[in-house]
Amino acid sequence: MKHTAVYALTPQGARLARALAAELRARLYLPRKLAAQGEQAFDSLPALVAEVFHAHSGHVFVAACGIVVRAIAPHLKGKARDPAVVAMDQNGRHAVSLLSGHLGGANDLARRAAALSGGEAVITTATDTAGLPSLDMLARDSGLAIENLDAVKDANSGLLAGLMVQ
Repeated sequence: MKHTAVYALTPQGARLARALAAELRARLYLPRKLAAQGEQAFDSLPALVAEVFHAHSGHVFVAACGIVVRAIAPHLKGKARDPAVVAMDQNGRHAVSLLSGHLGGANDLARRAAALSGGEAVITTATDTAGLPSLDMLARDSGLAIENLDAVKDANSGLLAGLMVQ
């Protein structure tokens, strides 16, 4: 599995990002003005994301959701291909599963990041918020490949509607 990447933009965020990167065994990226010797420095977050987005299986951005969305948007390829993306506030209060919650593992990554920071994971996927299993997660955890993601979406919708799925 490819490594997780952790990014921060502010001094307070950099402190949190360093702790997260150490615990998650992730690659840390910081703005040049905040990076210590030996740390990966960058001058432009959008340029860095363009370079490394698909080289990592997961990304934790200690940054506002809007900044993260604008940085990753040009690089999105689809539900089955995008890496996990989590956005955290610089205080570590909230870890938002932003992209690829199920198949990419962002929901789990958000939970791990929140546990490390003492914050709360923000999970918005419908099956998770309803306390139901997600068929794509059941397949992934069983080592199965999904040939038709639309059918999984329909089956998950049926579960959410209280229907028996066969």
